[in-house]
Amino acid sequence: MAFVTLMIGNLGLVLTHRSIGNNAFRTMFLANRALAFVALMTVSALAAALTVPWLRGLFGFASLGMDQIGEAAAAAFASLIVNDLIGVGVRWLQAKR
Repeated sequence: MAFVTLMIGNLGLVLTHRSIGNNAFRTMFLANRALAFVALMTVSALAAALTVPWLRGLFGFASLGMDQIGEAAAAAFASLIVNDLIGVGVRWLQAKR
């Protein structure tokens, strides 16, 4: 579960970093082929590592249920929200100067 949280959380950090001057949720829907490719490859590799038995054994992962994957994704999503709120605060403070 920790690995799933880290992988999804890293995608969230990419979105947050990409949106320094804007909301991360708005930039998620802007066209960016490189970001789409990275997100697709990350999710595909993560899905393969969790579902293909020999890859799961190679990484030493236990079989996860959908509820556990959902919990990990929710934790990563919470991290994205916190990072985005910090960005909102920073932009607000910079606008006050």
